[in-house]
Amino acid sequence: VKNLLLTFKAPGSDLKVQGSVVSFSQPRIQLNIDSPGMDLDRLIDFPASEKKKTTSIQELFGSTSAFAATGAAPADLDAMLAPLRSNEALRSMVANFGVSIRELKAKGMVIKNISSKFTFKNLVANLEKFELFLFGGKISAKLVADLKPTAPTYSLDAQITDLDLKQAVTSQVEMFKNTVYGKLTLNAKGNGSSFNADTAKQRLNVKGNLKVLDAVFASIDVGKMVSEGISSGLSKVGDKIPGLKGKTIGKLPAGETHYD
Repeated sequence: VKNLLLTFKAPGSDLKVQGSVVSFSQPRIQLNIDSPGMDLDRLIDFPASEKKKTTSIQELFGSTSAFAATGAAPADLDAMLAPLRSNEALRSMVANFGVSIRELKAKGMVIKNISSKFTFKNLVANLEKFELFLFGGKISAKLVADLKPTAPTYSLDAQITDLDLKQAVTSQVEMFKNTVYGKLTLNAKGNGSSFNADTAKQRLNVKGNLKVLDAVFASIDVGKMVSEGISSGLSKVGDKIPGLKGKTIGKLPAGETHYD
């Protein structure tokens, strides 16, 4: 398939896909996605967010213990990649993907300048570039995964620069609710092996730093916490210090709580 061209136009949206696929025995795939803008709010009726209980770290990243109740064994994701190594066509496949979307609107959010480049060659998946601008900040990442070993190896490099958490907190993104205001900057680099959750956690080695500039707690009534804590302390020492017996402290005035 040469000179593949697909276009999509709708109110607020314009998308073009160009590419080619050469050979099935030794596939050579080229695909580029380009758009000046996509307004998903005009195309998709997103369901209202449901309130869910807090997800623990254990639930988020998974564990073999999560399967104990059902008796089911976790899927061996590493073993699922075996056909890539045994199939000649897949082993020799070369692919190049590019994405450029100037503006994407979804659930009231506006994501700008989405840019990505991905290659696949010699069973190495390489996310050479991924970046976007959201909430006044920039998010970028690189990822290389070598699928030839029985337990695939990978390295990553991720950065977040000056992401405005207040914009995120006041948006419709549930994961940012009840956090903090401020400008978030994050850097992380690392490597690991295996796609199976428990093994991956043991072998993952990531170093970096995180900073929130001008940080303000968004949803903690520290005044109430302090007044209750002092009153509790007074009640405990009241028997030893008669002058404090029965004493309490009123609620402190509400206000912003900054921290470093």
